[in-house]
Amino acid sequence: MRGNVFAIIALVFLVIVAGATGYLAYSNYMKVERVEGAPLGLRSELRSAQAEHKSKQEQLAKLEAELAAEKAKAQQKYEDKLKEQFNLQLLTVESDGYKRIGKGVAAWEASVKTTPNVSADLVKPVEDESAKRRTEAQDLNADQINKIIERIKALAAEAKKCRDEATAEIKRLNSEKVRLGNEISVASGDIERLISREPLANAGLPPVGRILASAADTKIAVINLGTRVGVKRGMRFEAYQVRYGNRRVHKGYLEVKSTEAEVSTCAILVKEVRLPRCPVCSYTAAQPEELYCPRCTSPGSPQAYQRLSGSPKVTTIGQSDTDPIVKGDLLYNPLFSLRPGTRYAVQGEPLIEGSKQYDRASIVKLIEFYGGAVDKELSSETDVLIALRGAKEAVNRAEEMGIPVVREFEIFRYLER
Repeated sequence: MRGNVFAIIALVFLVIVAGATGYLAYSNYMKVERVEGAPLGLRSELRSAQAEHKSKQEQLAKLEAELAAEKAKAQQKYEDKLKEQFNLQLLTVESDGYKRIGKGVAAWEASVKTTPNVSADLVKPVEDESAKRRTEAQDLNADQINKIIERIKALAAEAKKCRDEATAEIKRLNSEKVRLGNEISVASGDIERLISREPLANAGLPPVGRILASAADTKIAVINLGTRVGVKRGMRFEAYQVRYGNRRVHKGYLEVKSTEAEVSTCAILVKEVRLPRCPVCSYTAAQPEELYCPRCTSPGSPQAYQRLSGSPKVTTIGQSDTDPIVKGDLLYNPLFSLRPGTRYAVQGEPLIEGSKQYDRASIVKLIEFYGGAVDKELSSETDVLIALRGAKEAVNRAEEMGIPVVREFEIFRYLER
């Protein structure tokens, strides 16, 4: 029984609390949302205040525009007044000046009249003669000055013409010097080629040019070959030097970056490579693409080829710090000839099988890039033989006919990219 009483009391309390809470909530809602009656709700008051603020802002903008217009009118009125005062002062000054001039003229005329020995008829001829001589002197000076200026201009133009002619002549002579040097190189190459075509006298291809300047720090070199002899961007050349005992010393490789008519600018190539070795005779390859030992393998023989599979030698292909590329070093490229239309024959099979970079088609394309032509077969018209793997018979025929022979590994540096 007691528990029911407590429950009824709690229920009555909850009802009272809920009613009070609802009443407070309704009162607050009416305070905020009431739009009719007095007083209005807070939201309605806020909207009214916002509308009134907007109206005040519009009135303020209108007043500011009117104020700006009045200010502009006052400024214009002030400037007009200032101009009027200035013009009045200017007229006053001019009037005073005229009055003073008039007084001076009157005083001068009076002094002339009061001077007994001065006659206007005597003064005027003297004044006219003086003015005439002064005018003649001024004209003479102006004429002399104009003549001197014209002479200076003529001398300057003549000096500029002589300077331009001297510059053009120096440039022409330098170009002629390089051209004659290239013609000498071409003639020397033809002589070397003719000598090398003699039986048993083949000593390889001659150099194709020289290095004119070299900078070891920037790895840039300038060569004496240009577009006149067919040099193009991307061509490569080997730099070497012939030393005591006719010993050929390799210095590095160059790649053409820009060309002119008689000279070209090249970058000195530097690259780290691994040169394979022969496990039988410890032969070290000259190029990283060389895969077979030339000592333990006889080209064209039926025996198995000895592959270079020993521990590789890590080295850097590029100019040496102790023996850099310098002015006067010779240039070599087995695929480049100063005589256009050099004919090549490619015999044998590529050493690196399955490579699109070193196959026969790539070699033929490279020869054509350097300006040469490729014969299908070796003949007396062939100038150079490119000997691939297994081309022993073709090499023997070329040596009998005095045709220079270029081994496949000699062109690896020109095939890579």
